[in-house]
Amino acid sequence: MTSSRRSIGFERLETRCVLSTLLGVGEAEVVRIDVPDLEVLITAGQFSAPINVSNAQGIRGVEVRLGYDAALLETSEDRIRAGSLWSGVQTELVLNLDEAAGTINVWIFSAEELQAGTGSLLEIDFRPVRTPVAGETSILDLSFARINEGQISIDPIPQPGLDETDGRVTFTAVPVSEFGTLSGFVYADTNNNHQPDEAEGIPGVKILLVDSAGTAVAQAWTDHDGWYEFREVAPGAYQIQQRQPESMIDGGDNQIDVQLAADESRVDLHFRELGLRPEYLYTRLLAASSQPAGSTRWTTLISQIESDAQVQSGNTADPAPPTITPSIVRQGAQVVVQGGNGDDVFRFQAGTTNHTVTLNDQTRQFPAAEVTSVRFDGGLGRDTVELIGNSAQDQLDLSPKTATLRGPGYTVQVMASENISVRSTGPGAEVRWLDSPVDDRLSAEQTSARMQAFHYRQEVSGFQRIVATSQAGGEDRLLRAAVLDYVLEQTGPWLLGDL
Repeated sequence: MTSSRRSIGFERLETRCVLSTLLGVGEAEVVRIDVPDLEVLITAGQFSAPINVSNAQGIRGVEVRLGYDAALLETSEDRIRAGSLWSGVQTELVLNLDEAAGTINVWIFSAEELQAGTGSLLEIDFRPVRTPVAGETSILDLSFARINEGQISIDPIPQPGLDETDGRVTFTAVPVSEFGTLSGFVYADTNNNHQPDEAEGIPGVKILLVDSAGTAVAQAWTDHDGWYEFREVAPGAYQIQQRQPESMIDGGDNQIDVQLAADESRVDLHFRELGLRPEYLYTRLLAASSQPAGSTRWTTLISQIESDAQVQSGNTADPAPPTITPSIVRQGAQVVVQGGNGDDVFRFQAGTTNHTVTLNDQTRQFPAAEVTSVRFDGGLGRDTVELIGNSAQDQLDLSPKTATLRGPGYTVQVMASENISVRSTGPGAEVRWLDSPVDDRLSAEQTSARMQAFHYRQEVSGFQRIVATSQAGGEDRLLRAAVLDYVLEQTGPWLLGDL
C-alpha cells in the first residue's frame, strides 16, 4: 500500500487545536456538498474533479474522504489542491493519499471565514491509467464530509457507496471529421534553398482545386505571405493548379497531384518560383516607401506587380483577388463573420447568456441558447484574433493561421488569420497544437505558451494541458521555463532548450 501525506505550514496537532479554538458556536444553514457529474474526452490526458458546496458562508475548515477506481484513474499529491472558494485566502492543507486503494483523505482550513458563494472546496486532477472506452463510466465516491468540526450541517450526508453526493465520470468519443485540408505556399526561392522563407511569399496568385473528373471545385488566392488553403475537402484524388505568376521566373510544375484521406491535413503543397522577371523588377521595390521586404507595403506592391503582369499577358478576367467586404451575418444557429482584404480585428467572448462578437469597430451579441457556432474567415489581410472561452472543459485545436475552440454549447472556427490568442479557464481545458511546414518556435512560459513562424503567431493561456506536435517539417524548436502551471506534452522531433 502506498501512502503519502502533505502539509503546507506548521504542526498538525497544534493547528488542529487552534482551529478548535477559532470555531465558534453559531447557527448556520444546512448546505449540500457533492461531486458533480463530468463528461471527459477519451483523448484527455487529465481532467479535474471538484468537490463543491452550495454555500461557503462561514466555512473555516473542511474534512472530506473520496474514493476512486485505481484501476482506471490515478492522481498524486501535487494534483490535489484548495478549490476556487479559497482563492486569496491563506489555507492549511493536510492529506493522506492511498494510491493502491484509491482513497483520498483531506483536511483543509483557514483562520478566516469564507464568504457566501457557490464553488469548489477542493479540486483533484485525475489521469486515466489506460485509454478509456467511449461511454465507459467511473464513480467518484464522496464517502465522508464534515464542515467546521460538524458545526455546519450537511444534507444529504455523504455515505460510502453510491449515493447522490457522488460524481459519475463518463468518457466520451472525439468525433472524427470526414473532411481534410490542403494548403501550402507559393514562393520565390530567392536564396535557392528549396523552402519558403520570410519575405519570399508571392501574394495574389490564383489557385484551383480540381477533382478527379477534371472539374474545378474550389478556388483560392494566396495571401500576403503566399499562403493558400482549401478547408473541408472531402477525401479523394485531386489536382491543385496554380496560375503561373506572370511576373515571376517559372520555377517548375504548376500542378500537384494529391490523394486526401479523411481528416487529413496537408500543409506542404508548395509552388516554387525563381524570383521576379527583370522587366518587372520595379525600382520602387527598393524605395523606402515599400521597405522592408515582407511588410504590408512590400506585399501590396508585389501583388500589384503580379496583377499588372497578368493584364499585360492578356488575362483580364481575374488578374487580382476580388474585393471582400467585412461583414457579420447570422444564419440560424451559426454566425458567419467575413474579414476583408485589409487588416481585420476579430474578437469572440463566450457567455452563459450571450456570446459577444466584434469585427473591427462593430460589436454584436447573440443569445447563447440560440447561436452555437461562429465562423471567422480573415480574408487576405494581416488579421488579429482573440478568443475567450468560459468552460472548464474547453478544447482548442490550433494549426497555422487556423483555430477551433469548442466548449459546451459553442464552437468557434477561425481561418486565414495571422495573429491568434486564446484564453480559457478551467482545469479540463486542453490545447492540441500542430506546427507549420517551416521552422516553428514554441515558447512555453509559466502561465502561457506561444507558437510562431514568419507567417503566423499564436498564444494561449488558462489551459491546463497542451499537446504540441512537430510533424509538418522544418526545424522546430521548443523553449520552456523550468516550472509550468500546466501539463505540456510534445511529440515529434522538437529541438529542446530552456527559456
